[in-house]
Amino acid sequence: MRVALLGYGKMGKTLHKTLEEQGHTIGFIHETQDGIEVSDPLLSCDMAIEFTGPENAVQNLIFCAEQGLPVVSGTTGWLDQWNEVQTAQRNHQAKILYGSNFSLGVQLFLEAAKNLAQLMKDRGDFKLYLEETHHLEKKDAPSGTAISLFDALKQGDSSLNQWSLDNDKTPDTTTIKAFREQGAIGNHQAIWDGAIDYIKLEHHAKSRQGFVQGAIDSAEWLIQQQKPGLYSVRDVLGLT
Repeated sequence: MRVALLGYGKMGKTLHKTLEEQGHTIGFIHETQDGIEVSDPLLSCDMAIEFTGPENAVQNLIFCAEQGLPVVSGTTGWLDQWNEVQTAQRNHQAKILYGSNFSLGVQLFLEAAKNLAQLMKDRGDFKLYLEETHHLEKKDAPSGTAISLFDALKQGDSSLNQWSLDNDKTPDTTTIKAFREQGAIGNHQAIWDGAIDYIKLEHHAKSRQGFVQGAIDSAEWLIQQQKPGLYSVRDVLGLT
């Protein structure tokens, strides 16, 4: 698989190393925040993997759709522009795969959260809140995975309304507390706090390798798909 790396931060560099270790080729690297220009090295690639920032992701995904380049994206913080990407995918019959988190452990964690929320939905003596911790350079808050966690919980407990960050909380919302710490990789918790005890469901990432391998597995899966579509990491794992 010949891969274009869109974004060359911590994830991009780790992807580069792991892809080559697994026998893949890096055909193109885009490091800056400038728009991507069409070039022979880019068009020679079979697949793009995109980890940039919320200010770049949408234009990058639309660009890949226009060029007929399948793309896997792990950038979060842009889902308010989902319709634009959906329209580009449909108009260009593109193959796009998005994941807020490519870790298998996280996807299993989200399934467990949905099931636990269903058990807890009638327990008015417990108050649910979420916590997430990431590195200092992470731009969006709450994290995309924290939002995915809330969505999973809502599937199990339809009484949940909306989420809000801790400083904007209201009685009708589920609080998400977002922390930024030096060296943190990614930690997510769903906590049901009661008067005499509490229940905590947690996923803690020890390294970025789980995210990296999940993104590579997703790229390998996407390139095998015959039909265009707007896919998710849950499709890759057979959880849909």
